[in-house]
Amino acid sequence: MNDKRDSNSQSGTATASPTMNDSDFFDHIKRIEKKLDKTRALVKRHIAESPLSKDLIIPSHMVWRCEDYFVQAQSRVSVPGIPGMRCFFLQSCLRSLINVPGAVAECGVREGKSSLYLLYATNTERQFFLFDSFEGLSDPHPQNDTLPSAVDPQTGERIFAGNSEQVIQRFEPFTNVTVLPGWIPERFHVVSEEHFAFVHIDVDLYEPTRDSLEFFYPRLSKSGMIICDDYGSGAYPGARRAMDEFFADKAEMPIELPQGQAFIVKR
Repeated sequence: MNDKRDSNSQSGTATASPTMNDSDFFDHIKRIEKKLDKTRALVKRHIAESPLSKDLIIPSHMVWRCEDYFVQAQSRVSVPGIPGMRCFFLQSCLRSLINVPGAVAECGVREGKSSLYLLYATNTERQFFLFDSFEGLSDPHPQNDTLPSAVDPQTGERIFAGNSEQVIQRFEPFTNVTVLPGWIPERFHVVSEEHFAFVHIDVDLYEPTRDSLEFFYPRLSKSGMIICDDYGSGAYPGARRAMDEFFADKAEMPIELPQGQAFIVKR
């Protein structure tokens, strides 16, 4: 080819890169914003026209979104964690156990979002015991988990790693909360004499889910609840397997919810 570009390349003459002044730059940004607006509109239209739209979007008339205890938690809790719908389900379950004696346990705390929502959901002085390594996910089970590694190859750190000091500080205003850092089940012995009304398990993988069930189920009060956050997750099938195996010979059977959680009520 004998176009000008090729002749410059062959002769070793570099083509000067065009420069952009401030006016051109802001015009460029505006064009990008217009494209983004068009893309957002297309996505909204696609969702609205989808036959699954009613399943994907929470209807605005759902009154749980306006419950005082949920709104209060939503306004005060800004840390990452499970979605609001799941947090509300935890709140609603705990509130239903007003006549069931026992403490609250959470296995898998991360930044403390779900624990905080639970604390804002009840006025009872139940003791809360929060268990987490704060070092990230434990090593996956080679047969029962599909996650190849608990270490993020890009960062070299464990997935969901946190800061235990920050979390402990976050719960300092609550006199009924004990945070117990350590790999599950290393710190469970601290509460071996306790009984529990409510246990939330959000540890993603097979072994810590199984270990949590083996420890807390015998200590669960009658009519108490165990909720597994990851039961319906295709990314973490080990949690489902642990639940199904554990309750295979029990009177209870896990009840699965569309948002991915599952629960049992002890008979």
